[in-house]
Amino acid sequence: MRGRAVRLALLVGFVAGLVALGIHPSQAVSKVEAGSWWTGQPDAGGVPAPPTVPDGGLWVQLAGTETTALSAVRATLDAGDAAPVLTLKVHQSSKESISVVACPTTDAWKPVTAGPMSQAPTGDCTKGAATGVPNADGTAMSFDLGGFDVDGVINVVLVPAPVSAVPVPPVPAVSPLPTAPAPPTVNGFDITFEAPDTSAMAVVANPPPAAPVATDDTTYTEPSAFTDTVASTFTDTGTIYAPPAAVVVAAPAPRPKAAPRAPLPAAPRGIVPVSVAVPTTRDGAQAIAAFALVALIAYAVIDGRRLVPATVAARGRATLYDWPPPSTDAPVASRREGRPPALR
Repeated sequence: MRGRAVRLALLVGFVAGLVALGIHPSQAVSKVEAGSWWTGQPDAGGVPAPPTVPDGGLWVQLAGTETTALSAVRATLDAGDAAPVLTLKVHQSSKESISVVACPTTDAWKPVTAGPMSQAPTGDCTKGAATGVPNADGTAMSFDLGGFDVDGVINVVLVPAPVSAVPVPPVPAVSPLPTAPAPPTVNGFDITFEAPDTSAMAVVANPPPAAPVATDDTTYTEPSAFTDTVASTFTDTGTIYAPPAAVVVAAPAPRPKAAPRAPLPAAPRGIVPVSVAVPTTRDGAQAIAAFALVALIAYAVIDGRRLVPATVAARGRATLYDWPPPSTDAPVASRREGRPPALR
C-alpha cells in the first residue's frame, strides 16, 4: 500500500513538473482522415478492395519500380499542438524489410478505400520526406511529421521509398538444364495498415500564447482620496528648483621646460682625450683569469728557485750525486774488526 502511494506521488509530481515547464503530456488530435488508392480500380469504381486491405485502412504497394497502391492521411491539429507523430498498426506485410515515406501534399482528396489511382493525391517529397520507422516486433510503423503542419493541418501521402530497379538477367536461348529456368525476381512489397483514429496522431500540447492586452488612449485618473492625500502631504513652497552650477575643472598648469644643458668644455690643444673603456662582464672575467695565471706561474718559479741547491743552480743541471744532499742525521755503517765467524 505504501509503495503504491509513493508511485502515485511520483507520477503526480512528474506531470506537475511538465505543466510547470509549459510542456503537457502527449495527447491525440481532434480529427484524422484516411484514404487509399490503387491501379486495379477503374475510374468508374465497382471493384471491391482486396481482402488484405481493411475497411478505412491504408495500403502501400510496389511492383518493380511502379507504385501500384498508395495512401494519404489528413489530421487537424488544435491550437498549441506541436511535434506530431503518426503511428500506424500493421495489418499485414509481404516482407520484413519495407521502406515507406510520408511526403506532404496540397491536393484535395476524399476519404476512400482502394479508390481509383486517377483520384489519388500527389505528394511532393522534395519539400520533405519522413521515413517510417518500425517498432521492435514489426507490428507498427511511426512517422515523425514535425514541420509538415500547414495552417493547423497535417496532409501527407504514404508512398514507397524510391528504389532502383533490379536488372533482369537475359534468358539463355538454349538451357542445359532439363527444366525451365525460374522467372527473374523484381523489387516489390505489399503492406496494409489498420484504419487510423485520433489516437494514431500523437502531439505535444503547449499552452496557447497569452492574448495581447488591448490598449486605448484613455488617460488614467487617480482616485480623489489618493490625490487629496498626496496634495496634503507635499506642500508647494513656491521655491523653484534650479540645477547646480556646472563645475569647471581647471586645466593643469603646463610643466616648466627643462633648461638646456651647457656644452662640455673643449679639451685644450695638445692634449688628446683618453677614453676609458669599461670592460664588459666577459672581458673582466678573462682579465681576472689571466692575472691569476700569471701570479701562479710567478709563484711557482720563485718557490722552485728557493728549493734548488746552490750547486745545482750554479751547474744548471742536477745529477745523481747532487740531489738530494746526504743527511748528517742518518746512521752510518761502521767497519767490523776481526775475523768473520765460521760457517756451519
